[in-house]
Amino acid sequence: MFIKSENRAIVNPVRIKRIRRIVYIYLISILITEFLLKQVIFNQSFFDSVKCIRYGLPLFTGLILFAQGLRVSVDLLWRTFLFAVVTSVVLSFINLLYPLPFSITPNDEKVKAVFTGRIGNLNFSFGLIGLYLLFQKRNEPTLYSGLAMRTSIASVVALIISFNRTYLAILLLEFGYFLLKRFSLKNVLKVTIATSIVVAVLFFFYENNERLQNQLDKRIFLILDGEVSLVESTIENNRDYIFEGVYERISEGYWVLGLPYSIPIFIRQARYDKDEMYMSKTDTSLANHLLRHGIFPFLLLSYIFFVLLKFKIHIFNFIFTLYLLASLNIDALYSHNSVFFVLFVFMISTHSRK
Repeated sequence: MFIKSENRAIVNPVRIKRIRRIVYIYLISILITEFLLKQVIFNQSFFDSVKCIRYGLPLFTGLILFAQGLRVSVDLLWRTFLFAVVTSVVLSFINLLYPLPFSITPNDEKVKAVFTGRIGNLNFSFGLIGLYLLFQKRNEPTLYSGLAMRTSIASVVALIISFNRTYLAILLLEFGYFLLKRFSLKNVLKVTIATSIVVAVLFFFYENNERLQNQLDKRIFLILDGEVSLVESTIENNRDYIFEGVYERISEGYWVLGLPYSIPIFIRQARYDKDEMYMSKTDTSLANHLLRHGIFPFLLLSYIFFVLLKFKIHIFNFIFTLYLLASLNIDALYSHNSVFFVLFVFMISTHSRK
């Protein structure tokens, strides 16, 4: 943001300059809402305002970078970004087998049973972009490189090992789309070999890693065996109380300016021998943004994404649609790195080299 280079990127479309003004208005409206209106109307403290801003940092960071423009070499920036993603993913792989000194390990045995055996890295959501690059490398010369392919493969594997049912369903949908679109015997053979390798690796770790076995049994096999339906696993008894809490807060009128930080969106039920928790955000991006910052910033953000979609950049439109679907059940477009990823890919795709 604060550096320049003789090899800095140049934005091609003139329309980006116009949308940048809307981005600045959006960011200013967030600051006014959190640091002025809520402090006056709800007596919200300065530190609570900072906490509210913190939730949306991936979104706000991506938009600030977009508004400022890329001022360095696009190639260098893209390689650095890919290196950061693949490094974090590899460290997560290592941590699954050999806990690293800086990793956070839960102490409670019941919490361990639920969360260990999964990759603890939100960068796994890059796997949706990674799968796109693996299938569309000929159509994305700006984004294609050997490092991009290695990062893509690692991130797809990481997404699978995350055992996040929402992302797994969307990854399967994306995979089916590309398989049908590029159907050929050669591609079928490649997919068969790749799938066989992934299944073989998972089977090996399933037989030799109790934590991974727990995750596959709980999140995959129970659904495949019919003991638990996909709806019951992801919605019923798991999301119902979230939807009820969101509905109540909207009915109370908090959609106008958003909630003060001291009022929770919903109360999470007690589980794993832990008390109930007052939650200030949900697993749905739309609800989070609306109830954290109010209707005006929400409408501005919707308009920003609408204009970006009108640029008809295929990778952005395609991946944004996938993340939008995911955001109905996971916070993909507000507090997770995925929203930064898709904005970053848009910037890389719309910049040329000097």
